[in-house]
Amino acid sequence: MGKAYSEDLRTRMVGAVVSGKSRRAVAAQFEVAPSTVIELQKRFAATGSVEPARQGRPKGSGKLGPFEDAIIEKVKRQSDITMPDLAAWLEARHGVIVDPSNLSKLLRRAGFTYKETLLASEKERSDVKQVRRVWIEQRQPFMRARPGRLIFMALLAHRIDARSIECSGEAVPRSWVLL
Repeated sequence: MGKAYSEDLRTRMVGAVVSGKSRRAVAAQFEVAPSTVIELQKRFAATGSVEPARQGRPKGSGKLGPFEDAIIEKVKRQSDITMPDLAAWLEARHGVIVDPSNLSKLLRRAGFTYKETLLASEKERSDVKQVRRVWIEQRQPFMRARPGRLIFMALLAHRIDARSIECSGEAVPRSWVLL
């Protein structure tokens, strides 16, 4: 989609046409295509405004538009539903086949956020409880005391080029570069 000309330029072009100049002369004066001035003048004559028309698909249209309220209601009732499960529910209930990523986009636009957390039942498992306790009591304080080490760990995990990364104003040691 192209970007609309500024409102100031659009107003000046319409003003020049209204003052008696030809549309092609106005297009040459403002260095725009003649069709731009012609369409702008048509819009001004029809609406009395030089505001550009809204671009893009109208809100609520598309495959998921008619089902948006039902999807949002389903997520509110069952907040831990996964996107694939939601897609399966939509297909079974309404006969609409949709990719889970499109459902995620719809829910983000509606204000929902995604946060990965342990389920309450997982938090109570003894093995998970032990690992969480060690992490919270021992590893987190250790890492907070050494932020430079966090960068190093990120480099190890993601194989990032560290030449431009800085830690507390100091360049990352060359030996940390993994490339």
